Amino acid sequence: MVVDATLQVTPTLLRVQARLVEVQTGLQVYNERFEARAEDLLDAQEIVSKKIAEGLRVELTTYAHRRTGTPEAIALYRRARRKIIGSHIVGPDGALELLEEALQAAPMFRPAIASYAVALARAWFFADRVGSPRDFAALSRQAVTRALEVAPDLAETHFARGMYEVQVGEWRDAVKAFVKALELAPTYAHAHEYLSQLQCEAGNIEDGVSRARLAAALEPSLLQAFAHVARVHALRRDLAALHEFIDKLEHQPHFHFQALITRVRVAGWFGDLDTVRTCLERSRALVHGERENAVSFSAHGLLGDYSREEIWAGFEEFLRGGPSPRMLTSTCQVTAEIMGIRGFHDDCLALIERACEARLIDLEWLDLCPALASVRSDPRFLKVRRTVVHRVEAMWIV
Repeated sequence: MVVDATLQVTPTLLRVQARLVEVQTGLQVYNERFEARAEDLLDAQEIVSKKIAEGLRVELTTYAHRRTGTPEAIALYRRARRKIIGSHIVGPDGALELLEEALQAAPMFRPAIASYAVALARAWFFADRVGSPRDFAALSRQAVTRALEVAPDLAETHFARGMYEVQVGEWRDAVKAFVKALELAPTYAHAHEYLSQLQCEAGNIEDGVSRARLAAALEPSLLQAFAHVARVHALRRDLAALHEFIDKLEHQPHFHFQALITRVRVAGWFGDLDTVRTCLERSRALVHGERENAVSFSAHGLLGDYSREEIWAGFEEFLRGGPSPRMLTSTCQVTAEIMGIRGFHDDCLALIERACEARLIDLEWLDLCPALASVRSDPRFLKVRRTVVHRVEAMWIV
């Protein structure tokens, strides 16, 4: 294989067109264009080189396993990878459907086996939203086990394992899996993004923010970590940084809803009910009358539209969807905030304890969230905090 490239520099833009060519046949295996602002030339060189390296890694991995695939399976696999990046996992023409077709055509095509484990781990997290009857918890566990058996040399395998361990709250194993994925593929943006989320939650903030920026630079559609970064800055009352990252989310239509969720939570913390109302109206326009969503539930709870009993009823309704422990933890946190702001202190504590049982690691939230101020000196809260501190300390010993 040979890599060659053309470089164009304008007064405002650096553009690189890179391709990978098989010498023996002259076949162009890979071709992609990368752009960066010319004023950031030194930083741009590093990011563009990493983007090229990641693109080549994926293509060379596919090429190396072509004998176990078929042209049809490889084409389906490539489409599925794009769907995973776009978070289209479940449903017609989603990543799962495409990868299942690929594996029917080529059962031992290892890149598809590893990516199937990734897709199932993502599907499990969102299972309550898609209403699927499939047991994604069991399917994810099986797929990760299979990938570890037949494709242990692929970064995607260890990334899938890391996501699975996050879902079940095995934090140390999750960190070890993400570190292994990045040892195998230092430019793997998805692994950087997921690890940055854990760092932002579990006290390694500066590294988490830096890693989130790197993930977004490597793959501009990977902005999920920016919601965590924005939230951390809000907890630290750095509102300028909060708005910087929220604005980045809102520039991508796919993340409008995530930005709204973060905005309504932060507005609730600081008693900004006008912003809560604005977020509620915007959420209605986004979901077009669908069932209750996280923004509307939080907004109605914060505005006093729901009674204490109705807030609990909404929480219990969510549990009927069979959420993963990771999703359950997040929902407990949001509901605890509502209860704390509304003055239902025992309920707030009960939800914090429930989050802890579901393997909470969000030490920044416990220590800094304004919604928890009224319960922070309670012995029940202090017991949870001690548990979380021990959990966080243990997870970074890899």
